[in-house]
Amino acid sequence: MPGVRFGKLHLDQRGLGECKKANQWLADVDDPPFNVISRKGERLKTVAGGGADRLRSRLERIGQ
Repeated sequence: MPGVRFGKLHLDQRGLGECKKANQWLADVDDPPFNVISRKGERLKTVAGGGADRLRSRLERIGQ
């Protein structure tokens, strides 16, 4: 998808305590995998579950 950047954060890795403290929304993540879709720093949608097709579908809905 043009103009879309992806990042992946492994929340179970050691040493991420500071990241979790700095990003309070991580406390709300109950069911990983967990996707956050944002535009220019504004959170638009959160989606539990994995899979590229599911994520692409959500991105297409937001882009309409």
